[in-house]
Amino acid sequence: MADIKRHGQAARVVRVDTSAENDVERLSDDATAMLGPVTGLVDDAGVAGVAGPLAELEAAALRRGARRQRRGVVLCARRAVRDMSPRPEGAAGRP
Repeated sequence: MADIKRHGQAARVVRVDTSAENDVERLSDDATAMLGPVTGLVDDAGVAGVAGPLAELEAAALRRGARRQRRGVVLCARRAVRDMSPRPEGAAGRP
């Protein structure tokens, strides 16, 4: 973060659970307030708690992790579409 700020850019660390809708809304609101309108999204997910050698992970843990990752990716993408859409209802791709 120090390098980012040293180059005149804004940065902030925010702890969120992207699979929790309220966290995604808070993150998006905070980012917009601090940095201005959303113009892009890099939507990548990782899950804490599902760790270890892949060959040794239980199928149930893999399912839980994958479900949580998908939910987080979709919630973030949905909010980004709403924020970046030229239409107030967030229906950028609809006629």
